[in-house]
Amino acid sequence: MIESFLFLFTGIIGVLTLVLMVKSYKSNPFNNIFLILIFSIVSVRFLIHGSYHLGLQDSIRPDSGVYSVLFLIIAPSSYLYYKTLIFQTKSYNYLDLKHIVFIVFLFIINSVSAFDDSFIFYFGPITNFYFIAVFI
Repeated sequence: MIESFLFLFTGIIGVLTLVLMVKSYKSNPFNNIFLILIFSIVSVRFLIHGSYHLGLQDSIRPDSGVYSVLFLIIAPSSYLYYKTLIFQTKSYNYLDLKHIVFIVFLFIINSVSAFDDSFIFYFGPITNFYFIAVFI
């Protein structure tokens, strides 16, 4: 019970931090879109986790399901955040988004119910684990 309150409280603090980061986006040189993406994903995950175990919502499970694949975006976003800190440029390189495309592709494949009966996803989580290991 106390864990759920801590998750919910941490998610609310994360959303407030996210609002402050968005407001100071132009003036802070250490702030970029990848850091905002990391904070938003972690804050939303904590809000989902806390609200699910407190009974405030029951539609999105925090530990399993299709939406848990989206939490993998944190790893390439961390890499891209530090890369943009080291190699500072005026604009973003759109070729860097190739790191995130695979995870979005994996999410789309797992969310479409037409592929549930295909041979590739016959094994379920084992296939996802294999794809993620190859990606890493």
